[in-house]
Amino acid sequence: MGCKGSKAKTPAQKDGPIPAHDNNEDIRDKYDLGQILGSGSFGQVREATLKTTSEKRAVKMIERDNEDGEWSNQAIFVREVGLLQHINHENIIRYYDFYEDMHFLYVVMELCQGGEVFAKIVELKRFSERNAALLGQQMLKAISYIHKLRIAHRDIKAENFMLAEASLTSPVKMIDFGMATRFEDGQVLTELCGSPHYLAPELIGQKYDYRADVWAFGVLLYLLMYGHYPYDAKHPRDIMVKILTEPIRWQTKARLSKHGLDFLKRTLEHDPKKRVSAQDALDHDWMKLASTPSSSTESEILPTEVIRSAHKKVTATRKQVDPQVDKQRNQKLKQIDEDFNKGIRNGKRLGETPKEEFMSKPEFIRRENKITTAPSRDMTNRRQSLNKLLNGNKGDEVTNPGSEVAGLGPVAETSADLENCAAAARRKGDRAHSIGGVPRRLSYIGNISIQEERNLATLYEEKRKQPAAKPPAVEPTTELPGASPETPAGSSLD
Repeated sequence: MGCKGSKAKTPAQKDGPIPAHDNNEDIRDKYDLGQILGSGSFGQVREATLKTTSEKRAVKMIERDNEDGEWSNQAIFVREVGLLQHINHENIIRYYDFYEDMHFLYVVMELCQGGEVFAKIVELKRFSERNAALLGQQMLKAISYIHKLRIAHRDIKAENFMLAEASLTSPVKMIDFGMATRFEDGQVLTELCGSPHYLAPELIGQKYDYRADVWAFGVLLYLLMYGHYPYDAKHPRDIMVKILTEPIRWQTKARLSKHGLDFLKRTLEHDPKKRVSAQDALDHDWMKLASTPSSSTESEILPTEVIRSAHKKVTATRKQVDPQVDKQRNQKLKQIDEDFNKGIRNGKRLGETPKEEFMSKPEFIRRENKITTAPSRDMTNRRQSLNKLLNGNKGDEVTNPGSEVAGLGPVAETSADLENCAAAARRKGDRAHSIGGVPRRLSYIGNISIQEERNLATLYEEKRKQPAAKPPAVEPTTELPGASPETPAGSSLD
């Protein structure tokens, strides 16, 4: 993704404290929002042009769903914002600004013009294990980096890696931290989340840690080099049953090198205690291909049909956005634009203002001294602050003293505030889903009932206690005890 390299300093590189920005700054004060780059169930991605320098960036616009709990759009957004302000790595997309208004939550980031990695690979006439190692090395560097920061991504998949530029040799960037979470040493995570094909066995068992990211990475590379997933079925439940009960097929039409096969087997080790870590995987012999000149290596060439098949698998489960939904989003944006042109700022900034080079230029300083019109009373009454949405009670409020906008409630101004917001969102999710003794729903996997979640966890425990032996083959239609018969088959997930 054409992540235009900028010399501007990231939040992690700032020298000295950064003054809090005016909370009433609307995203349109700083950016011109342009064409749609992508659209999905969450909202849209648009081009955003920085007014001071004309630099092109991208803005992910997440539509408010006004739902409660850990997996609402608001909770996912605030969790992502809280984490991203601490991340600074060449293989992770750079994030600049965060905003909100009554309809959307905005994340401004690098504009990556190379597109998804798998979409670019399919254009090549020749793709080798060395090419795969070059891509995999960059992905692993990003995974290893966040693990050292005690962050688990929990949604490693092909779609979440993009290219900075149109060339396959441009930097690979990890994106989308909506399911990411902080962890402590020895902490056991329990939320069942991610994409079915990429789920580690222990994640399905709802007792996992950061090592589940390495399994998901192994699935991604397996897909790239074999042309299909290690485990596949029409229904998410059946995929998960296969992951828990079947061995991986290593002998197929694909013929990998000895080191390539060993590398995959170490990442796709069912026992997380025996699975290679991201850092150790970088030191594997197969990774040496990435630093070997192409003219001096005899790396295995992957068949063209394998690459095409892998790309088809990645795109097959994507849902098409209803044109009517996009039309409604555009109407909301048009109304917000019209209000802005009348001097009404419906939005506000969240978090710290990043320190960038253009901020020291005279034209920027003059603009900052310019008086802007505050939101009208009617518009103010319609808005709900992100904190107010996500904080369950006064004890959860984490704003700085005096950081309130009339009628809006408290505003998160610092990265610490945003982290506390994320924690409050999780606590609120716990409360919302445990009222009256009803168990909290852990799953972010579609078409899986609570009973099926429990059955999968039970199956995981049973398989873990069994002595090491070749698991029996399970048909794609295998049903768990107590599985919901009315759950439709053939469903797909984003």
